[in-house]
Amino acid sequence: MPGTASSGHNPTPVAQQNASGPHAVGADAGRPAPARGQWGKTSVHAEPVAGAGFSFERAHKTQCTQNVKYMMSENCEERSYWTPLVAKTLFKAAQLPDPAPKTPLLLACARACNPDRMPLEGAELDEVLKITTVEYAQLLLCSQPDLSLRETDKQDLSYVPDSLWENYKSPDPKDSTKQRDMAQAPQAEGGAHYIVTNARAWPWTCKLTGTVELGVSYLKDKDGSDVEVGEIEYGFALTASRRSKSHCYTDGQKEQEWVISISVGHMNESTNRLVPWQTRAAVPPQPESYCIMLGDKKLLNSLFWQTNESGEHWPAWRVQPDELADDDMLDDMVRSSSILLFITIPSHLCLCVGRSARRAACASI
Repeated sequence: MPGTASSGHNPTPVAQQNASGPHAVGADAGRPAPARGQWGKTSVHAEPVAGAGFSFERAHKTQCTQNVKYMMSENCEERSYWTPLVAKTLFKAAQLPDPAPKTPLLLACARACNPDRMPLEGAELDEVLKITTVEYAQLLLCSQPDLSLRETDKQDLSYVPDSLWENYKSPDPKDSTKQRDMAQAPQAEGGAHYIVTNARAWPWTCKLTGTVELGVSYLKDKDGSDVEVGEIEYGFALTASRRSKSHCYTDGQKEQEWVISISVGHMNESTNRLVPWQTRAAVPPQPESYCIMLGDKKLLNSLFWQTNESGEHWPAWRVQPDELADDDMLDDMVRSSSILLFITIPSHLCLCVGRSARRAACASI
């Protein structure tokens, strides 16, 4: 299995998020379980993605596994894309009307993300707000796979692919008339078996975590006591969620609508995980809260959707022009590696097939 960029070994397990409590992100809203169905079914690209960190290429090749905190490099396309979106999310959350639980730390983070009020003189946004890890579970680990539908020589648990990911089918344990999509990692990736989840479930597994440099503009701990500069590393975590009843702040907000769940707190030095601070004490029958919820569909899509028909989604990864020497090479690549070229057209994602269409795709990249 792929590990974090810092270690290159086995991934750090991610604890299950509780329904409530100080270590829950988006504690007030449940997330749908990974769905299965015809829409959104996909397969894992055979060639392993280089490196151990998160990239849009890894996501588009369906090689993001559960329980992995993918690191983010300092200067990468992914961080450049997400940083202004996260800043806008924090800033808009701080503008929510009462009784939204806007804590002093959230307000400080929002001020830090306002280009006109940077806490550090001359600081750029990407110096103040840093996305450090991404969690995205396209593949769920399967410790006891049913290999009965694989080729005979691959039905032994000791079999591990040499260098490429392999897709296969297995009987659906919940419905004997159906099959589910599976994949096995190559030896260099650990050789584990995974359930390939439906693409509709992916946004709900995405979690963005990072830090905010507040300088001397905010020097408090979670209890409101003064701290020294640098004593606490402040951070945030963003997930896609459903609005709970306790987070309906105005009459126009509806329970179960899609929202961005935002938690702020401090980073644990040992685990490098966010420890969310309480945003609201328990007021029976409502539980305590460790988040605030923002209902902004455009931001929600842009932050967590790999692709959708609205056009508000992550940048689509595609083969770079310098990797395609000529049309014959492209033909060979398409035949041998099943590389797909996508051209984004407003509100649609079109797959180019045929020699002339591939030439047109390369010319437009």
